[in-house]
Amino acid sequence: MAQVLKEEVRERIEKAATLEFFEKGFEGSSLRQIARESGITPGNLYRYFDNKEALYESIVGESYRKLNHILMKNSDNKIMINDVPSPEILDDLRSINQGKIANRVIQEVIEVFGDNRMALLILLKDDRADFVMNTRFGLLDWFKSQFTMIYGNEELAKDLAYSFTEGLIKIGMDESDRLRERLEAFVQFFYMRGLKDNE
Repeated sequence: MAQVLKEEVRERIEKAATLEFFEKGFEGSSLRQIARESGITPGNLYRYFDNKEALYESIVGESYRKLNHILMKNSDNKIMINDVPSPEILDDLRSINQGKIANRVIQEVIEVFGDNRMALLILLKDDRADFVMNTRFGLLDWFKSQFTMIYGNEELAKDLAYSFTEGLIKIGMDESDRLRERLEAFVQFFYMRGLKDNE
């Protein structure tokens, strides 16, 4: 019985922390506030998590690993979230797929959105450049590489990557039963329009 109670407390902590990180970001979040919202003392919170980083990793770690797996799987292990692909890798991927990888990746990312939307949004909103699981900047670089392949203009690709990432965040933050449909339409506009122009 005691083990069940401990798991319930851990779940309450993670639920409160998810809301706190989502609303205030990592730097603005308070373990004291998370403990208060969980109905426990700050000292008791440390029995479950060593520090704020450990709690944050518990919330977002699985989503980060899923995203990284998606990128690696769809690029034959050539691209990871925090890697900037070399021009040779980009040329190789361009000749093989003409953007099909991007479409597959985005479809799988949409699935991850459905599984754990809040954790993914926390990752996408995190703008700490030195963060180990730096998804925001990693995905910006990855999207930039994809848009460079599609549109052939690195400066345009950088602007599109930023707009695309911010758009994903905006759509993902809306509480909507049409989330998947909206994300798919958004992806089609950015990716498939450029591919059609290049045919």
